[in-house]
Amino acid sequence: MSASVLLMGTRVESFELAEVVEELAFRLDRAQRTRVFFVNAHCFNVARSDAHYRACLERAEIVLPDGSGVLMAARVLGVELRRNLNGTDLVPLLLRRVAQDARSVFVLGGRPGVAAEAAKRLAERNPGLKVAGHAHGYLDAASEREVLAELDRVRPDILLVGQGVPLQESWLDRHWDRLPVGLGLAVGGLIDFTAGVHPRAPRWMRALGIEWVFRLIQEPRRLARRYLVGNVVFLADVVRRKVTP
Repeated sequence: MSASVLLMGTRVESFELAEVVEELAFRLDRAQRTRVFFVNAHCFNVARSDAHYRACLERAEIVLPDGSGVLMAARVLGVELRRNLNGTDLVPLLLRRVAQDARSVFVLGGRPGVAAEAAKRLAERNPGLKVAGHAHGYLDAASEREVLAELDRVRPDILLVGQGVPLQESWLDRHWDRLPVGLGLAVGGLIDFTAGVHPRAPRWMRALGIEWVFRLIQEPRRLARRYLVGNVVFLADVVRRKVTP
């Protein structure tokens, strides 16, 4: 099963994909409330300068390694991680698994209308899965109160939050003690992918660990700095940690 390891100052879990799906289903069955966050190269860059985000990661029950860059960093630094566990691959498998138990999900994130479409598609793809509700991710104080009240009313088993790093982790962390959910997952672009707003990279690109190239081509203005600059910053940090005693 999982073994916690420390990678670049952050505790992450070393699971196989099937293991983490069963672990999360087990936690639901045992009412062990769990926040699940994912960390990729961009997340490590953010964590270096954002103390609140680092604290959110520390308080999360499970933090999973996301992306080929993180696996590369682990190899360079001599940390054993068994595989990439990105949310875009993991969450569909998790929902398929818990649909067998008629679990419910609430989808929070994306622009107006996107969460509704994502929720519809999740229900179509996972017979037995109950959609408890959905809401867009652009929340002001009033709409946030409405979402929290709706969550109190429907009490979903699983809450998917896709607002981008670090907003989604901060939102889950800030409200965690009052959220009536079993699992809270910070899922990044999953909601947009599920709704068909953005396509995923071809399987061969995912297999080679270069899905980020496809995303950069799709959204160059939004992602150029994150990938072209951010990846260099991340690699430099890995090298610095390797050579500094």
